[in-house]
Amino acid sequence: MIQTIIDYLNLRVETLGRIAHLYGITEKRKRSGDDAAIPYAYVGAGQFEPVDIDNGNAGWWRPRSGFTMEPVEVIGRAVKQQRASYPLRFVAVLRRDLSVADDAFMPSRLAEDISNALNFDNGDLRNILKALNVEARTSSVEFDASAIWATEFHTSIPDLHYELAMVAVDVTVEVVAKYSCWEGECATDFDILRLYNFCDPSVVARLSPTQVACLEAAICPTPPTLCEQLAEVEPADVVADVFDCLTEAAQDELLSAECEDATITINSAPFASVPSGDTLDVPVVNGGDNPVGAEQGGEWVIGNSEVFINAVQVADIVAEDTANLAVELDGVPSGSWNAGTQTWEVMSVPCPQDLTIEVEVALAADVFTFTARPNSSGTITSVNNGGLSAFVLSKNASPVTAPFTIANGDVISAAFTAAGSATTVILTGTY
Repeated sequence: MIQTIIDYLNLRVETLGRIAHLYGITEKRKRSGDDAAIPYAYVGAGQFEPVDIDNGNAGWWRPRSGFTMEPVEVIGRAVKQQRASYPLRFVAVLRRDLSVADDAFMPSRLAEDISNALNFDNGDLRNILKALNVEARTSSVEFDASAIWATEFHTSIPDLHYELAMVAVDVTVEVVAKYSCWEGECATDFDILRLYNFCDPSVVARLSPTQVACLEAAICPTPPTLCEQLAEVEPADVVADVFDCLTEAAQDELLSAECEDATITINSAPFASVPSGDTLDVPVVNGGDNPVGAEQGGEWVIGNSEVFINAVQVADIVAEDTANLAVELDGVPSGSWNAGTQTWEVMSVPCPQDLTIEVEVALAADVFTFTARPNSSGTITSVNNGGLSAFVLSKNASPVTAPFTIANGDVISAAFTAAGSATTVILTGTY
């Protein structure tokens, strides 16, 4: 898989038209003679060759660290999938005078162009790898030649010659696919160009006019006429719109042939039969008769349902699954469903409020009376008689002592020995 990935990444870099010699993954090895450590590329038969930067037009790859692989569950996929991450670094050397604009900004522009070419989602590489998802993201772009040189070359030469520019782009490719994609060394055609059908109009539409002209002249033959194609086809396999090209005997044979119906299954379960040549639209809907799902890697996948509480997403629910969300108050299930407002309501318990009643007693007074007008019923829990003697408190003409309750309309009175000075009687409690 990694070779196919590198070949594809090189194709994307190649589209920039800036770097003539693109290597695959290199290894830093000691050069014979002076023990300098430089990048080497494997060329087959156990042989390596050093990356050639003398002409100032080369690019190569190396892993930034080891590759990682882990199992991953994909919603709607019965077959287990695997996620692999490939952290890579692309390094390139280019002569400054080969730039379209020979100026000081050439290395930074080249680095940006390479970074843009290496950022992508899915597309051709997903189809080539037969993967569920492929993402490539650049995370670092460098164009300081002396800093990059120190990471790639350990030689007696301390720096790159000033006529050359050097750039480095860190990119991570992440692939999600079936385990079978990594089983053994897959029999993949390593020349990625041969994976494209250049006689396919949709492929040709992506090429430049010059490329199309070359392909039409050198590769793609002139399509045969319908009748020429029919010369190699059995009559029963011929479609009706070329009927007139057949001989009379072939027409008779075609008219007498019967084509079997096509059997449609969904998740291996029989669903319907379709007469040969007909089409069938299979609606996929939810309980509200609304179309759901989307095509993903050759499968129709119904996504998760998102669950929100007060506009905050709290869960994903797999299609046709159920979820129980606990609503608790102090660790105890609380609240109830209000079907009218479509809300789960948790009612708060009223908290008691402090109640204080102060009665001013004038000098020589020996009695007071007032009528309670609270917001709701309350309780008097303590009485401070203000130092009065022979103090008797009554509610509705009946003597009471704290604690006692009061309610709207209750008459509270007190009798006592005449006050020797002004004072305050204080009743405290809650309501």
